[in-house]
Amino acid sequence: QDFINALNIKKGQKVGNPEYGTTIWDHIFDPNNSDTQFNIENEISRVASSDPRLILNTVVAYPQDNGILVEVEFSISPFNNVEQLAILFDQNASRAYSA
Repeated sequence: QDFINALNIKKGQKVGNPEYGTTIWDHIFDPNNSDTQFNIENEISRVASSDPRLILNTVVAYPQDNGILVEVEFSISPFNNVEQLAILFDQNASRAYSA
């Protein structure tokens, strides 16, 4: 849940912690090309790296009619159980949630 919360806050909006949050919302209306997908995947990796409990395995971004769908596979320390999460960045609702 902490990971999803970080993805719902635009980078720079958290008082006292300007590095918290994400810039993914800046890419919602960008053209669907490999550069945009690369930037989104890198941003997901950056946000995940801020949580020492998360070990990121894979990240794949796909365009959707109303936003961006990101599929993430990660492990959670200390148990290292592999989890998969699909996150929809919904431009109509202006929020990210588990799809």
